[in-house]
Amino acid sequence: MKYLFLPIVVLFILATSLTYSQVNYQTGNFAAVAGTSGYTLDKGTGDRIFVIEIKFDKPFTTKPDIQLNVNMVEGDKTGDLKYDVQTSFITNEGFTIKIKTWGEGKLKAIGGSWFAITK
Repeated sequence: MKYLFLPIVVLFILATSLTYSQVNYQTGNFAAVAGTSGYTLDKGTGDRIFVIEIKFDKPFTTKPDIQLNVNMVEGDKTGDLKYDVQTSFITNEGFTIKIKTWGEGKLKAIGGSWFAITK
């Protein structure tokens, strides 16, 4: 029985290292602020959208999964704080972040981080 234990442990370690060695990821930050060309999230009413294009430092071999995190929002005291942040047009070379506000919503600034991962 003890002679069987060592090969099983070695196989487990090899399988685990092969699984984790093929995971590829990249991270970054994004920010959108009033005064940037095309930024209208701090003006007017109704649906307003601002798009940020992200290019990966090194292209992935396949399309990655993306996670967005918002960690900074600055609203305007005259409007509601409404926002929606989504990814779109994900490829192995990059993606876009779509930031939206609506109604009386006013955003002076919004920012966060992204995490892209693939196997």
